[in-house]
Amino acid sequence: MSTKRLFIPMTKYDAEKGIAYGVAASSSLDRSGEIFDYAGSKPHFEKWSAAAVAATAGKSFGNLRSMHGNVAAGKLEQITFNDDDELIEIAAKVV
Repeated sequence: MSTKRLFIPMTKYDAEKGIAYGVAASSSLDRSGEIFDYAGSKPHFEKWSAAAVAATAGKSFGNLRSMHGNVAAGKLEQITFNDDDELIEIAAKVV
């Protein structure tokens, strides 16, 4: 059984606020040779984020997990759907 490590390309980090900015998903070819289906996946990301906003009274746009597990690593401060470039950009508060 092989283990793949997934990374979100960080574009900026605000050390004072502890907020990392990056691309959560992109329709460009990744290191595994796969292409993210932006149009098909965007509604699911929007639904997931809207549920987090509703559950937290607007304090979070989604959870951030350590290696997709049950360990909380932070919360999304912002999520942006860039339709022109077919990518999802995030700002995450890392704790």
